[in-house]
Amino acid sequence: MTASAAAATPAGSEVVPPAAFLGLAYIKAFYTTMSREWPGLDKWRISKYYSLVRRFTRESFVYLRARRWDPALVDQFSAVVREDVLGRGYGGGRAGVADIKRSDGMKLHMAAVFLRELHLSLI
Repeated sequence: MTASAAAATPAGSEVVPPAAFLGLAYIKAFYTTMSREWPGLDKWRISKYYSLVRRFTRESFVYLRARRWDPALVDQFSAVVREDVLGRGYGGGRAGVADIKRSDGMKLHMAAVFLRELHLSLI
């Protein structure tokens, strides 16, 4: 945020810079791509993707921590994980809108690493 924008912002109100939401777009693109491509991974490469998802998840938490756990960013990150990883899909559970099937392997791996990587990002 520029000095003039900071001066114009009332005390106590937080303004999330647009660049913060670009980071979330990158996170969303990663998890959407991984969820879509996960079923096609072969047994010789899966361990590399396990490591990639683990590291990316940790860095996602570091990104949120660097932005002081802004509630708007945390809500959007939670929505990305809920919709793009855990499989609610693009339909969002709405009646008459088909959800996209997500890989159980990606869901299980994310469940296994989520809390550990959150903890490691706080250290």
